[in-house]
Amino acid sequence: MIGNLFQLVNFGIFTALIIYVIRRFITPLLREALVKQYREMVTLYNEQDQLAVDQKGLEVSITEQEDEAVMLFKKINRWRNEVELKKKKQQQEDEYVLEQANAKACKQLKNYAVHRTYNKVAPLVAQRLEQELKHTFKDEAEGHAYINSVLDSL
Repeated sequence: MIGNLFQLVNFGIFTALIIYVIRRFITPLLREALVKQYREMVTLYNEQDQLAVDQKGLEVSITEQEDEAVMLFKKINRWRNEVELKKKKQQQEDEYVLEQANAKACKQLKNYAVHRTYNKVAPLVAQRLEQELKHTFKDEAEGHAYINSVLDSL
């Protein structure tokens, strides 16, 4: 019995010694490892939250930039259309001015041609007419009668 009692006391001491070693050395190491792991998890969780916030911000920024790009593309198209219209209008105005200049040049050329022809022909016609009249109206009385009849008809 005493042997059993000593066995039980030895077992109790041994168990107390194991519990003491576990509490004294192993528990702080485990607690430290758990605290470290918990801190890492909290850090990772915070980083994940920050990344999610950053991702949302980037998505919003991307959406805004896409909207801005669409607006800029529309502005570019509108500007291009306006430039093309102005260019077309300017081209039409240039063509109109050119047509007017050509028409004026043609008119001036015709007038010049008529004037040159007149300057060449008028003296010849006057000379020929004078000769014809002298020949037709050799008599002065006939000439005066013809002139009076012409004046009366006017």
